[in-house]
Amino acid sequence: MFALQDEISSTIAASIAGDVGRMEAERAQRRGPENLEAWGLYQMSLPLTYQSLPAENAKARSLLERAVALDPHFATALAALSFTHSWDVGMAWASAPDKSVSTALETAHRAVAADPREASAHAALGAAYLVAGDARNGLDAARRAVDLNPSMPEAWVTLGWAQWLSGDPDGCIASNKNAQRLDPQGETAAIDAWDTIAMAYWETGRFDESLDAARHLVAARPTYIWGQLYLALNAVSLGRPDEARAAIAEARHIQPDLSIAKIQRAFGVSRPDVDARRNAAFRQAGLE
Repeated sequence: MFALQDEISSTIAASIAGDVGRMEAERAQRRGPENLEAWGLYQMSLPLTYQSLPAENAKARSLLERAVALDPHFATALAALSFTHSWDVGMAWASAPDKSVSTALETAHRAVAADPREASAHAALGAAYLVAGDARNGLDAARRAVDLNPSMPEAWVTLGWAQWLSGDPDGCIASNKNAQRLDPQGETAAIDAWDTIAMAYWETGRFDESLDAARHLVAARPTYIWGQLYLALNAVSLGRPDEARAAIAEARHIQPDLSIAKIQRAFGVSRPDVDARRNAAFRQAGLE
């Protein structure tokens, strides 16, 4: 009976997600021809942001910049634009992380000002706070996003990320699993949710479950560097040094300039005990 209830819930959630997308498109069409072009640019950016590659993220940013130039009050596009800057930091792509952080924050605040009821704007603000190292404000913004739209998987993922960095790994896992239930076939469930689930499991010593999450990431997106890094962490923790080194070698193949310092900056929020344990595991896997 419980399995049937879960299946029904997942089907309804997937249907709702599609309905929300259609409603957004209809709302854009009511805003006039110029803004229709902005909406089209926004839609073109979305598949690029899901590629988890720096060049594709930059292309998405360019499209979103054009969209908000056409419609400076397009809150959803402003939120997506802010996320591209946060991803540059969180994926260790940024050549000037502090500048990316400040731009992410400024753009997210613009999104919230444009439409305070837009959940994605608050989710973007939460992400920007987290890469800035501000877990408290990141958590508050993410909670606001969920309050505004409890059916938005991205809001739950951002909340889970904030909960993990705030020292609540169990809350993180629950929020991300909720995101997966809401949109089981979506990119958010396939990538973002498994990402923080993997780290939350690793932090609490549930290495087999964390390894399974890492494998989901690698299977869904082989170029997503964090999947390989989580494979390495868990291989070290499970006493499999050869597997750990192989995962780090693959991560370096994806991103040659990878280092512990870049990873530390990517996490944003500093937690000395957790950071030290994670960095020691990376060194055992052969990363410096």
